[in-house]
Amino acid sequence: MSSDKIQIDYGDTPEKLHEAADEAISFLVTHLQKRNDIEAECIRLYLYAQQGVHIKGRPKDWDGILALYRKGCEELLPTFCSQEVMARGYARCLSYGDTSGGVKATICGEYAYLTQGCKLTITMKSNKRAVIHTSFQRPRMGEQQFTLSRTDGRWLLTDKRDKAWGKWTKNSI
Repeated sequence: MSSDKIQIDYGDTPEKLHEAADEAISFLVTHLQKRNDIEAECIRLYLYAQQGVHIKGRPKDWDGILALYRKGCEELLPTFCSQEVMARGYARCLSYGDTSGGVKATICGEYAYLTQGCKLTITMKSNKRAVIHTSFQRPRMGEQQFTLSRTDGRWLLTDKRDKAWGKWTKNSI
């Protein structure tokens, strides 16, 4: 796994499924970090544009930045999301993290908690389905739940839920 700040709890997963659990976790974390990188880059470009700084070859206005974001998501998300998840859209909005310090601020996307520290609890009853629950502090406690299914020898994200105000809701990736 690429982050040493991720604590893994195998929950109710039998030891014989830990190898499959590690595959599912690695698959999810790798793809969420790529999704986060797309979002963070677009936020950075937006903040630069707000200050009148333009990077050669990169979009200079909000419409261009949003097009870059969509293009990145259109290329990445089909590689790990089911059609049902794709139909929900890419994201509620671009998450800005702490941008009070302008471009030097902490620029992070929705999944920055994967490198900042979090706990993943994975539950598997078979090697075909994994439910991964994340909990993290950013700036307040957050929780997300991802369901992965193995189809034709590869994992796909089949559901994502966020917990807000004590309720779980289906959400976009």
